[in-house]
Amino acid sequence: MSLLDSDQQLVLRVDYGGKQSSPFPSDHGREAKINAALPIHGGRHLFLSHWDEDHWCSAREGTAVLKQARWLVPRQLTSPRAVLRSTQVSTIHCIPETLVGKAVKFEAARGDAFWLEKLGKFDADAGSEDCNLTGLAFAATSLAREVILMPGDAPFHRVQHYWYLKASGYRLRGLLAFHHGAKTHWTSDTDELLRDWPPSDNGQMVAFSYGNPNKYEHPHLERYRELLPQAGFLGSPLSRDGYVDLLFV
Repeated sequence: MSLLDSDQQLVLRVDYGGKQSSPFPSDHGREAKINAALPIHGGRHLFLSHWDEDHWCSAREGTAVLKQARWLVPRQLTSPRAVLRSTQVSTIHCIPETLVGKAVKFEAARGDAFWLEKLGKFDADAGSEDCNLTGLAFAATSLAREVILMPGDAPFHRVQHYWYLKASGYRLRGLLAFHHGAKTHWTSDTDELLRDWPPSDNGQMVAFSYGNPNKYEHPHLERYRELLPQAGFLGSPLSRDGYVDLLFV
């Protein structure tokens, strides 16, 4: 995911994936193709939602993102491959554990804002960790009090500032379906958060990020259709989109 300014220039990226049905096949020149398709330079930030490989796998050896981006990541119990890749990043910082459950808001001069929240604590003594539930979740809000939700693989209801934004009257411009549109971790609390969330005056869109085809049968559209009946769908099997734009205006 890319966050752009009003001049369509890159501000930051969230995740750097592309594993299932990757658009970057294993052939000569793959790194150059990744650099061209997903440029990041000049010390721009890459926020990693969590350390599952499908969310960082395009950050291959030889890609610019390893050397030119400033990575902000959650501390998690993860795979040896992820640990090795983290050692190849020139500039990397962990989100402090003191921020678990607290929203951090970065506000631009014009009033738009980017929010992040660390969802769960790192436990060094744990035998395993569900990285989907302990990573970072994000949102973008506009001066016009619209919001776009970007939860990574975490279910919407676990993100405390999503509840705050709904209760505060922000209208739902759109969202990225969590966990590539999977049913995993969907509960009645997820239903409660999304149900009756007023759409923005500019409409409401649900975007899906998933490999096509994939072995998990992602995405599942049924709950989104029921809970967000006014929403359109981007990147879904219905639209066959590749890259999609979800804008406030």
